[in-house]
Amino acid sequence: MSYSTASIPGPESEEKSLNFDITKGKKIQLFFRRAWTDEESALLMEFVKVYGRNWKLAADLLNINRDSITISNQYRKLVRGKKKSGKWSKEEEARLLEIIKQNKDLFIRRKWTKLAKRFGSERSPISIMHKILSVTESLSESLKLENIDPGEIITNKSLTKESRVINRGSWTEDELAMLVNALDRVGRHLTSYKYSYLTRDDAENDFVKDYFHLFQNSNRDLEYVIEPLKQKYPLTCEIIAKNQVGISILQTLETSHEKVSWDDISSVVRTRIAHHCMMKWRRLADIYDRKRKYGKPEPFSTKDVETLQELVRKYGPLWSKFTLIFPQWSDYQLYNMYRKSLSRKS
Repeated sequence: MSYSTASIPGPESEEKSLNFDITKGKKIQLFFRRAWTDEESALLMEFVKVYGRNWKLAADLLNINRDSITISNQYRKLVRGKKKSGKWSKEEEARLLEIIKQNKDLFIRRKWTKLAKRFGSERSPISIMHKILSVTESLSESLKLENIDPGEIITNKSLTKESRVINRGSWTEDELAMLVNALDRVGRHLTSYKYSYLTRDDAENDFVKDYFHLFQNSNRDLEYVIEPLKQKYPLTCEIIAKNQVGISILQTLETSHEKVSWDDISSVVRTRIAHHCMMKWRRLADIYDRKRKYGKPEPFSTKDVETLQELVRKYGPLWSKFTLIFPQWSDYQLYNMYRKSLSRKS
């Protein structure tokens, strides 16, 4: 298999000679499943050195008849190495048992990736999950000898998300206090969320393309909002007494010093799913962020209304993204402004 040689500038405008076909507009629509060759894998690694993990660009430039998802999966395989599969040995079961004994909280909370990291590079998180959930007879007996119920991972009534009663109404003072306290203690380890630039909606993609400079500059340092929120929603002794399970999980998260997800925050709040926690925190933090930057917002002008109406006509009701253009207003306020403008017309 031969490749055309082209001189392509790297990220820092330095010239690098790589084997890429950079014919503009050339896109292969049909992809056939086949094994990767050593030559293709080497070409992929060279591409990543220059362009980073831009898989859509790789699919266009590499000219190896692979889609972006296949290229992404191959890169992960090359970086992580080949994982062991098949029957587990007694030595592996003993090592897994020891890891479960030392990290029972991860076992109960189903943190397969973290358990796999402690196990080593031989087994994938999926392999660890299937092994624990299938619970072979030998592993089951070993767990019981260590006073660990192998069914606890599925039937525990206090720690599993499935058994919780989820509140989908207004947030209570207790929930807000638990949320703010969780962000205060482990927020620095929280996995950051990013805007999703690519969606199935062409209009939304057009908006991101037209206002990409605003997305690039939209990261906000929100650490300062913790103190005023702690004063507004204090964690009282009464709240602590009613939320012992959540407090216990929070202490475990705090001492682990590992990355925390919104699912972890949800396990602390208990009555809210991860998406609820993330959206509520964004709203609380944005309120204080807007107050600090802009003070009390000025009334919506006629020009602002016309701009908002034009945005909705062109891109649809992307309220959360329109806040990048009107940063002093929340998405909910923009929605209400738009509705009022329509009622005035009628």
